[in-house]
Amino acid sequence: MWSQGVCVKECPEATGPIECAPVGTGSCEFTFPRYDTVLLVSICIPPSIDDLPPQAKAGYEQLKNDIATSSGGKTIEDIYEASWSILLTVVVGMLLTIIYMYLMSFATTLLAYVSIMVIELFFLGGGAALVFTGHNQISHDAKTGFYVGGGCMIFFGVIFNLLLCCFWKKMKVAIAVVDATADFFVATKRLVFVSIFYFFVSVICFLVWVACFAFVISLCKITPDVYSAQGKNFEATTQVKVFAPLLVFGLIWGLLFIKDKTVFICMSSAASYYFSSGPLKEGSGSVMRSFKFAYFKHAGSIALGSLLHAIFTIIRMAMESLADSGRRSDNAAAKVAAAIALCCARCLEDMIEYLSKLAYAFMAVSGQ
Repeated sequence: MWSQGVCVKECPEATGPIECAPVGTGSCEFTFPRYDTVLLVSICIPPSIDDLPPQAKAGYEQLKNDIATSSGGKTIEDIYEASWSILLTVVVGMLLTIIYMYLMSFATTLLAYVSIMVIELFFLGGGAALVFTGHNQISHDAKTGFYVGGGCMIFFGVIFNLLLCCFWKKMKVAIAVVDATADFFVATKRLVFVSIFYFFVSVICFLVWVACFAFVISLCKITPDVYSAQGKNFEATTQVKVFAPLLVFGLIWGLLFIKDKTVFICMSSAASYYFSSGPLKEGSGSVMRSFKFAYFKHAGSIALGSLLHAIFTIIRMAMESLADSGRRSDNAAAKVAAAIALCCARCLEDMIEYLSKLAYAFMAVSGQ
């Protein structure tokens, strides 16, 4: 289609004149019966396949087969065929998450003790099983290997028990924190819909960004490619060189802002749940009030935190690009320098993300 297609001013109909310009090997001399067409993404296609002449119908079937066997078409077809499986996986995942929350809420201590027993059995029981198996071996090397493996597992089991004894109070505090967190999520299950809502908001924002980026790219100086029938050459203008990077930065900042806003709403709901709870009653998390705080009272602080995060994210992405170039280089010093720079950029990004979450937590608890 790309090599034999032609350019038309308007999509042709079965009758009437056609303003046509040949492209590549295409010709404006039509040797088969004409048919009506409609516009779809700058391509004129037939509205119905049944009314096509045999030659055009065969070409359409060939085009559909080519698209279906291409990598992109195959991916779309696989997603369509697996759509019910994907939907079922999402539903089962949500059900398992709810079941897990209730288990953590009503049996936190039991699950913690069961986990400890499993680790004990793995280290001590596994070590004893290896020693017993080694005792029955005839080969000296095999016996030594089993003894060494069993000794290592028993050693790590002893270390685990020593740590458990030394930090048992902290272990009980951690179990209590997990129990309180599970109680909060069970009492505030509507927080799940906050994440789902902002997921769709992120998708919509990304689609709007794609349209805006396409508009900016259209400001390029576009000329036909002499080596391809439908190819185009894009020469960036000053406007594109300025606005395209700004759009990329805006996308990263916007998505991080949405993510941080979701985190803050969860933190603020947890804070309201904690301060409204007491010895005789269980509190409730005020999700709508948290929305109000996120949009009106603390929007500037969240925007500033996400801005800093976006800046260091772009620095990390630049370092990743340099690291990839360094890995392809034969210079060992360049590889080491690129790896160190990437490590430092990731550390800085993690520090900024951690400090931002601490700031959001302080805002959620204190209201400042």
